[in-house]
Order: sequence, then structure tokens, then C-alpha cells
Amino acid sequence: MALTTGDYSPFIAALLIVTLVFYVQVFALDSKFNKKNVYLLAPIGWLMFYSITIVELVALVRSLSSIMRKRQIKWQSWKREGIK
Repeated sequence: MALTTGDYSPFIAALLIVTLVFYVQVFALDSKFNKKNVYLLAPIGWLMFYSITIVELVALVRSLSSIMRKRQIKWQSWKREGIK
């Protein structure tokens, strides 16, 4: 794990590959397209992508933990009420 060993090379390699693919896509776009907005929004999209990945990882770990502990999983049902 990178946090314990201090080896961040896989993370940096993945970051470089994602950045390269992003720039290839941007330069392949039509020249009429405003590329400045894409450059400004790309870091936000990248952070959102990794945030969602972290959420999915936490959900997977929690579900596997529940399975290992043989907890009974129960579906929650909600009583819906319309606008009154």
C-alpha cells in the first residue's frame, strides 16, 4: 500500500495516463469548440471520478464485512406520501 511504503509510482503513472488521454481527446475535438472551459473543468472531473471510486470501495468493503460476519441484511421500505 502506498501510504505505508511511500511508493506513489502507480498513482503517478495512472495520473499521467489519464492526463495524456484527456489531452489527446481535447486536441482531437473540433477547432470551433471552446477548449478553455474543458481545461478548467478537467481537474474537477478527475477529483469527482476518484471520489466516486473511494465511495464504491468503501461500499464494497462494508458489504464484504457484512457477509463475513453473517449479518442478516434487511431491505428498508419507506412509506411514501404525496404532496398534501
